[in-house]
Amino acid sequence: MISPRQFASIIRPASVLRLPKTSFHAASVAGFKKSSVPTKEYNVTEAASKALEHKSKSHGSYHWTFERVLAATWVPLIAGAAIYGSHPMIDFGFAIVAPIHSHIGLSALVVDYLPLRVYPTIYRLFTGIIYACTGLTMYGLYQFNTNDVGITEFVKRLWSGKVPK
Repeated sequence: MISPRQFASIIRPASVLRLPKTSFHAASVAGFKKSSVPTKEYNVTEAASKALEHKSKSHGSYHWTFERVLAATWVPLIAGAAIYGSHPMIDFGFAIVAPIHSHIGLSALVVDYLPLRVYPTIYRLFTGIIYACTGLTMYGLYQFNTNDVGITEFVKRLWSGKVPK
């Protein structure tokens, strides 16, 4: 049988147990310092070694905030399309937000799965392809909005199944 004191020590949170505090910063965990970034030994390019250097704490916060704001803009765009129907400003919003949202997501895939330090040529190739596709998509949506029915009217026709004669 477990005594109440033993039971309390098992379920007590780590902060109450006074465990040593650890740092979750990748550089301190791995033991990396600015001077210990390998460049010549492992054939790592200079640009890739700069990516391993420590950046400021707010480095990714602006990027993260921009992604969240961009994702939140979908809510008023979809609500506006549902309330007002086809409107040029709503179509313009979709034509800007959709490609940028996709661009950020695809860029994250390339950064995660084709890191610059491991695949420098393929990384640059795919990054260029993403930029070209984003630009072409924005241009195509602009043309679709100005010379055709627009995004919201197209989605409305697609969901209703009615084709004008």
